Amino acid sequence: MYAALGPILLHPGQYTFAAGGDGTKNYYSLLYHIRYGHGSHFKGMLYPYGDHLVFADGQPLLGIPLAYLQQAGIPVADVGLTLLNSLMLLALPLTAVVVYLLLRRVLLPAGPAVVGALLISFMAPQLERWLGHYALSYAFIVPLLWYLLVRAQAAPRAWGPLLGYVAVGLMGGLLHPYYLLLAALLGLSYALVAWLQRRRPNRNAYPLTLVVRMVLAAVLPIILFQLWMALTDSVTDRPATPYGFLVYRSRFESVFYPVLEPLASFWRAAFRTPETVGEGWAYVGLMSLVVLILTGVKGLRYLLQGKWQLILRPVLPPPCALGCTPVCLRCCLPGACRLSGVWKAC
Repeated sequence: MYAALGPILLHPGQYTFAAGGDGTKNYYSLLYHIRYGHGSHFKGMLYPYGDHLVFADGQPLLGIPLAYLQQAGIPVADVGLTLLNSLMLLALPLTAVVVYLLLRRVLLPAGPAVVGALLISFMAPQLERWLGHYALSYAFIVPLLWYLLVRAQAAPRAWGPLLGYVAVGLMGGLLHPYYLLLAALLGLSYALVAWLQRRRPNRNAYPLTLVVRMVLAAVLPIILFQLWMALTDSVTDRPATPYGFLVYRSRFESVFYPVLEPLASFWRAAFRTPETVGEGWAYVGLMSLVVLILTGVKGLRYLLQGKWQLILRPVLPPPCALGCTPVCLRCCLPGACRLSGVWKAC
């Protein structure tokens, strides 16, 4: 980090990660609210009415308590830029720690786990949120949610990991509501895989009570967040279907094909693949594409040998199997069961 970001690490309050667009707006929203705001109402736009801090992308988990400290006479607004940049920078090594713990939980040896954690963290597509969507730059949140699910599965009778899941999901939602949907998708996917695994002979491995608690932990952050919004949001005519849900989605190409230079343009020219939308980028590396191809070849071989039952046999551990579900759903449209570019809409 120091080799690439040395001056920023030493003087985080003297730099901005963006000089225009969403980046400037998101700096402004949080810093304005810290200095002049109070509670959840943001007065820095839509004069003279203002708006809710959530819709200004003002990171309420940070903006509201820091604004209270400023009003109490503690000059946190003077170091607001330093605090925001420092939190984004600290999130990167924290992500590596959480990913390491997660990899160790799935029985990866310490050495490969260290290498894997560093590579996953420092090459994560989420780092592009540094360029403007700062509330989405805390890359440790999703791995932490995943780690808590693994802990919950390891101790089915313990409530602690799932209570932690609810807390992390809710606090993430108070940074940006997208984290609520991610927490719900991850938790429900894990519960689905655990329930499907119950249908195998060893039914005691995944108690039904654990599956139910996972479902509750997945949806409870959304319920609590919606309750808070109902108590604090004075606007009653917000659109129920905001633009972008059907547009900014992942495609097969944005997950498995290179999305950045120097490989992106070469790949598009060589294989005639379409250009992808930045909001849908979730590139998992060429090695994942190789594994996908080899898996397809193996499945085809099973079909030719008349062993089609082996294709449906669950062989992945739940922490890996559940990862397939959000990827498929991330690429899907409501009412259609397709991996864009691969499966046709039902």
